[in-house]
Amino acid sequence: MAGAGTRRRSRGANGVALLRPRGGCQEDHRVVEAVRSAVLLGTRYHDWGPVPVAVHAQFRAGYESVRRLGPVEAAWWDIVVLWQTLTFVPAGSDPTGWAASALSQLGGG
Repeated sequence: MAGAGTRRRSRGANGVALLRPRGGCQEDHRVVEAVRSAVLLGTRYHDWGPVPVAVHAQFRAGYESVRRLGPVEAAWWDIVVLWQTLTFVPAGSDPTGWAASALSQLGGG
């Protein structure tokens, strides 16, 4: 039996289900889960703010060294990165810079 802090994964044909400690169960397509991981990678060490966009590219390169994204998944990568970044933009004050990170992905920051 897994401990309280253990994550469990189950793979289906097109997606991944991830059971997170205290976070419930979430099921998404693997590109969404991979992007979410890239966006959140290192946030704990950046005062819960976004990591540089270059980190997303490095994460993707590492991911694809094990399992290449299909053409459709690859086409969705940047869009999903922007979407996942936007989900962390707070209303009001943004002391950690999530909005600036989203704008930089649009070429506006």
